[in-house]
Amino acid sequence: MLHLEVKSVLLLNPLFVYFVITGRLNNLFIFIQYKILSSSEIQTIVLKSIASIADKHKQIFEPYLKSFYVHSNDSRHVKCYKLEILTILANGSNISTILREFQVKKTFGIPH
Repeated sequence: MLHLEVKSVLLLNPLFVYFVITGRLNNLFIFIQYKILSSSEIQTIVLKSIASIADKHKQIFEPYLKSFYVHSNDSRHVKCYKLEILTILANGSNISTILREFQVKKTFGIPH
C-alpha cells in the first residue's frame, strides 16, 4: 500500500510544481500538509521537492515557516530536509523566530 502512496506523490509532483510557479499554492499547501503526515517516505519526497523549489522561490514558503519546524517523532531524513528548508528560508526578519524554536526544543529536552 505504501508503494502506491509513494507513486501517487511522484505523480502529483509536477502538479505541485505548477501550482507553486503559478502562485496558487495556498490550497495545495494545506493538502500537502495533511498528506505528508501519512508516512516518513512521503514526507521525505515532498520535503525534498519543497527544498528544491524554495531554493529558487523562497517567498512562496515563508508564510508556512512553522510547518517546517522539527518534531521529535520526525524521521532522521525528514528532520534533515526540514532543517534544510528552514536554512533556505532564514532571513533577517525571521531568524529570531527560528532560533527561538530551536531554543525551546533544547530547553525542554526534545530529542533531535
